Amino acid sequence: MERYQQLDLIYEEVKETGRLRTQKELRLGSWREEQGILINIGPGGEPLITSGFHRFAIVRLLNLRFPAQIGCVRYTALPWLPIFRAESLQTEYSASED
Repeated sequence: MERYQQLDLIYEEVKETGRLRTQKELRLGSWREEQGILINIGPGGEPLITSGFHRFAIVRLLNLRFPAQIGCVRYTALPWLPIFRAESLQTEYSASED
């Protein structure tokens, strides 16, 4: 039950601030997610979440952009890579860190 209460708190914070914090921001000394939720890119360019499922679901429910870092990219998905690396997305995240 405590885990669900924690997720409810995260949901409310993200809803209020419009921003998802990374694990590094949440836990001092955390070595995971330096730039956000780790996302691999599958054969058809689809994002494959490997960790951060609950937080990913929260930002999707709230229809927000979120910090992410690209992990493995399937060679057939290389044409999709520029979309995930769009400068406007990087600029938006960098501006939200201030």
